[in-house]
Amino acid sequence: MTMRKTLTEVKMMMEMRGWTHEQVITINNEYDGITEGIAEVVSKNPNVPYEIHFNEGFKYDAEKDELTTQKDDSLYGIWWFTPNFDVIDTNGEIIDSWDLDQQGFRPEFSNVDYSEIIENAKASQE
Repeated sequence: MTMRKTLTEVKMMMEMRGWTHEQVITINNEYDGITEGIAEVVSKNPNVPYEIHFNEGFKYDAEKDELTTQKDDSLYGIWWFTPNFDVIDTNGEIIDSWDLDQQGFRPEFSNVDYSEIIENAKASQE
């Protein structure tokens, strides 16, 4: 059986000091000045027994200087935790990873810096 934590427990852990946030960007496709991929933020805290993961798809069009992000079913889920556990609401119902995105988590757990992707894409256009 998968371990469960309440949404309140998860939010309380996220409020603790000591979190570090690492960004991993995977480029899946580059064509005609367009760069597409997946950005992941991995958050770790030595005082918390799990990692928090956030991901989103992105597309950067260097010609238009336009960045769009997407959360779609080609990803593993917007939010997940390792080791894996379910997050439950006050009624004991599981909150799926898509709905976790609506729970008001602190922005640093999902903040992606796309500046390097944008710089590289613009440089390849020159």
